[in-house]
Amino acid sequence: MARPELELHPERSARDRFGFELRSWRKARGLSQARLGAKVHVSGDLVRLIEVAERWPARDFAERCDQALDTVGALVRLWETVEAERRQSMVVADSGAHTDKPLVGTDRQAVAMAGMGDQGSIVVQMMNLTGEPVAVSMDRRTFMSGIAALPAVAWIDQRGTGRAGLPATVAEGDLRDVLTNMRKLFGVLATQDNILGPSAVAPTAVHQVAILRQLSRTASGRSRAAVMDVQAAYAEFTGWLADDLGDRNAGQHWITNALQWAHEAGDDLFVGYVLMRQSQRAGEVGDTASAIGLGQAAQHRGESTNRVLAAASQAEAQGHALAGDEKEFRAAIERARGLVAGAPQLVPGDWAPWCTPAYIDIHEAAGWTRLGEPRKAIVAYEGALKSWPGEFQRDQGIYLGRLAQAYAAAGEPEQSAQRAATALGIARLTNSARIVAELTPLRSTLDRWQGLPTVKEFLSDLRQSADQQ
Repeated sequence: MARPELELHPERSARDRFGFELRSWRKARGLSQARLGAKVHVSGDLVRLIEVAERWPARDFAERCDQALDTVGALVRLWETVEAERRQSMVVADSGAHTDKPLVGTDRQAVAMAGMGDQGSIVVQMMNLTGEPVAVSMDRRTFMSGIAALPAVAWIDQRGTGRAGLPATVAEGDLRDVLTNMRKLFGVLATQDNILGPSAVAPTAVHQVAILRQLSRTASGRSRAAVMDVQAAYAEFTGWLADDLGDRNAGQHWITNALQWAHEAGDDLFVGYVLMRQSQRAGEVGDTASAIGLGQAAQHRGESTNRVLAAASQAEAQGHALAGDEKEFRAAIERARGLVAGAPQLVPGDWAPWCTPAYIDIHEAAGWTRLGEPRKAIVAYEGALKSWPGEFQRDQGIYLGRLAQAYAAAGEPEQSAQRAATALGIARLTNSARIVAELTPLRSTLDRWQGLPTVKEFLSDLRQSADQQ
């Protein structure tokens, strides 16, 4: 049943007026909240919350809505009034109730203290997974009791600018040092992600993009291109983290920005890499044509490495498998395997060092599953997982989940439940929503074998994990 539409009261505040106007423009264009959200790269639920004045809109959100709804800048002009109202609220005690969104948890938000009221409540400035500021009120005691657990990143000044106190300009020599340090941090975050999971590093990654965006606005010429290059890399990485946290809308937001910024930087190598990633994402949601087309586009880039080309060919192969075309699937997989075999051990600037023979083998297995050949998939999965690198534990959990699905499709429920239980353990350890999503179809697939103790125990654990997402 559809959620009943709340009555709006534009006379109450500038924020209420913004929500009223947003809904009016959206309906005038015949769009649902979900459809508008898809156009502006946020969830439909966030559109709803802004319409009913339960969330402060960000300027970027207003700009994207103006473009999507063809309002000739009406929402951005209104946003200026809303922003003035929001800044005032940062220094005045809030008398409202808590937000219905948790401070830390499913939103995976970077947290920043922005202002305290004189009474029993404070206003906390939050940065969500797409980098938009959100003001949230809570009582002072709750905040102080939990402050030690808040990640000390994404601090936003009390004006709500999101600039983290950056100077107006940065000298060219200092800018080079900043970018060098950010590249080093990128490597550290990637390693931490593999060990601790996305929720441990997503706040820092989002904050770094916010800093880079501010730097790119004031830089020019080659300096700006250098900033945009690092900015694109962080955006793609943040999109990966968002996907792993189960927020596909945020993932799409960042992967789209990464492609645009890589073009602006003139980095053809990274453009090809992002196209490959877009092909991968299309295959994950069953978009056959895009998986094939984007994979082929990545392979046609003028500058690329063997490993990026191999990953793109593999992503294309998944599109052919979705289309039921075994011949083209085999051809793309063999092309990928040949490219990996001819790749040198290490190439500076290679964005796909993880594309190894085992990686190709394990994705061949995924293709066999899509082609309705679970026995072939099982053989390929088992062989590849034996030599899977230990540092990519979260990926191992995803592939164990897919192996479990292959065993279930082949009529081997106990083997399926055993592999799935191992994958679920990795999901809990790394806080990976993607692994849980891979395992969720097993609820219905294994249901007829609930009489088996191994199956019953796994399904119970899966339900518990899914409820906690």
